[in-house]
Amino acid sequence: MFISGFTAGYPKLIPQQLVNRARAGERFKINLFAGASTGDAVDGILAEADLVAWRRPYMSNRLMREKINRGEINFKDDHLSRLSALVRAGDWGNVDVTVVEALAITEKGHLIPTMSVGNTPSYVKKAEKIIIEIASEPPELEGIHDIFIPEDPPYRMPIPIYRAPDRIGKPFIEMNPDQVVAIVMSSEQDSAAVFFIVTPSTAKDGRISAIVPMVTHVDHSEHSVDVVLTEHGLVDTRPLTPRKVAEQVIKKCAHPDYRDLLWEYYQRAVRETGGHEPHLLGETFFIHRRFKETGDMRVG
Repeated sequence: MFISGFTAGYPKLIPQQLVNRARAGERFKINLFAGASTGDAVDGILAEADLVAWRRPYMSNRLMREKINRGEINFKDDHLSRLSALVRAGDWGNVDVTVVEALAITEKGHLIPTMSVGNTPSYVKKAEKIIIEIASEPPELEGIHDIFIPEDPPYRMPIPIYRAPDRIGKPFIEMNPDQVVAIVMSSEQDSAAVFFIVTPSTAKDGRISAIVPMVTHVDHSEHSVDVVLTEHGLVDTRPLTPRKVAEQVIKKCAHPDYRDLLWEYYQRAVRETGGHEPHLLGETFFIHRRFKETGDMRVG
């Protein structure tokens, strides 16, 4: 099952109906392919109901992550920008069903997206069956989208955008109405347009800090995060410089066991390196090395 959505814009009623079928005694599993992250209304409830066999290309749900780590759900973290072309090329197999959230359907049978687009045009284009979830989003969304699918290699040409106001596509997703097998009406809404990173401050009984000078793997850079939240506090990064973000996250979000350690590193980086985003590149992963050597990021 391929679904619309890229953080927002994912269907919410259809996943719940799948869970209801499972609770009623029906035994089945699905392969779930989205555009990027979804919310608990998809990954959370489907993982809890043990309905997911395969998940690609990205997920951010804690329960699903635990099941992936135990080998109960097959998962691959794919390159998001290549995904739509791979689906169009058939590398991901048949698109049996596409479930898409939409604002409306045009008179000619095309889709008006809601709060995201992502890979949805390719999923709709390749779908054998389409289920549409009409959402109660603001009607002003109609017309803001610019839907464009580039040619596939080896015939791809440059994307013809030369000025900021240029539009190159259409305000809707082209769809064959004959592929539509169901339409449902939904009153569920996405979360607000403020993007949170929510995490416990530690893991492994305190031996790992979630707040570190630099991470070894990046899914969301600071450009995609508005608010950082742990059980110790919250930092709204939007009005802050990178240095102020570091200071506030250490003081408000880091676990007390790690605050002095992180603060000492930050202060030395400011003194010895300076700059807009000070780092001691030779030491930036010192806390990870300590865990590897001792099994604990803490001192002593």
